[in-house]
Amino acid sequence: MRFPNIGLLWLLALGAIISGCDKNDLQAQVFKKHAPLTEAVLSFTAAAYRPAQPLTGRLKDSLDATISRLFPVTRMPGITAAMLIPGKGLWQTTTGFLSQPDQQKADRSSVFYWASVTKLITATVIDQLVLEGKLSYNDKLAKWFPQFENAREISIGQLLDHTSGLASFNTDPALFKKEKHYTPEDLINIALLQKNLFPPGKYWSYSNTGYLLLAMIIQQVDNRSYAESVQQRIAAPLHLSSLKVLTGPVVLADLAKRACCRRISGR
Repeated sequence: MRFPNIGLLWLLALGAIISGCDKNDLQAQVFKKHAPLTEAVLSFTAAAYRPAQPLTGRLKDSLDATISRLFPVTRMPGITAAMLIPGKGLWQTTTGFLSQPDQQKADRSSVFYWASVTKLITATVIDQLVLEGKLSYNDKLAKWFPQFENAREISIGQLLDHTSGLASFNTDPALFKKEKHYTPEDLINIALLQKNLFPPGKYWSYSNTGYLLLAMIIQQVDNRSYAESVQQRIAAPLHLSSLKVLTGPVVLADLAKRACCRRISGR
């Protein structure tokens, strides 16, 4: 299925970025595991999604009002967002500034960091590799990264659902004390200095380390760079013309600036 104007819908997708504004928000937190998904949650079919139909009515008005309220609460300069709602259609908005000091307004040609939307893309590529028989959800981390604690017990599935016990590298406060381009190898070395939060599969804790490792596993299993895998497996087939992977300390003219956050090139 080809989505009309899909490049406009995915303006938020640029670069493999993980960001944070306040180190207090980055402290590791451990929770009970999520309950399994029910059939009702997974019951929508592709026919229920109508990207060519603009959302109208009360729901659109409510979403627009929510965006307006976000500006004074978060002090964010600008936002782009899209929501495809089963049976109702597509809602999207782009408003505010790419750079508030420069009064550079955001529009549909603007590009935004994709942040942890990366995880959706990474998980999709992992799923594809599993379906192709190149990978199993039960494969253990030790096959690629034996240097990690409990690597023989941590599975691909646990990396995907944040139950590996690996601490997230960005909880290290030293990471944000200087402006620096961090390579994936840099971030792995930082992650190796942190102790695991719990035994694999026992609890749940959001881990950027887990998804960085998944991206690097993709490179080894798919025999090409993560950027090439995303381009050939996701962006090109779905005509996502604005979806790009940041492969270095690149700054684009139409890229939204982040006043409070430092950039980390991860997955």
